Amino acid sequence: MLSCQRDLFSIPRGTAYLDAAYMSPIPNAAVAAGEAGVRVKAEPWKMTIASYYDEVEQARQLAASMVGADADDLAIVAATSYGMAIAAANVSVPAGSAILLMENEHTSHRYVWYDLAQRLGAHVDIVP
Repeated sequence: MLSCQRDLFSIPRGTAYLDAAYMSPIPNAAVAAGEAGVRVKAEPWKMTIASYYDEVEQARQLAASMVGADADDLAIVAATSYGMAIAAANVSVPAGSAILLMENEHTSHRYVWYDLAQRLGAHVDIVP
């Protein structure tokens, strides 16, 4: 059984927050990391190019270890739609091929695949 995790959050004694489907409390460690990130952005002249890339590489390696992948197999991009655009620009899709998209895929992720299908004579199929 999981032990009490209350100390990991700023939840006052006597409070039972149950609406996590709407918005869940943020762990104290995540709050501290966010505050540290904001402090860096408040003084960007103190940030070096190397420190930026070092932190991104560290995050990429950590994410890879979490999913059992090699860091070289992961890319960190500014937005998922940008990542999709990069993928679409580098994938070979023969004419007549089907590009499969999940039914609930976000609209901004779909555009690049519809555009690719139109340009290459392929078609998009939605998977429920």
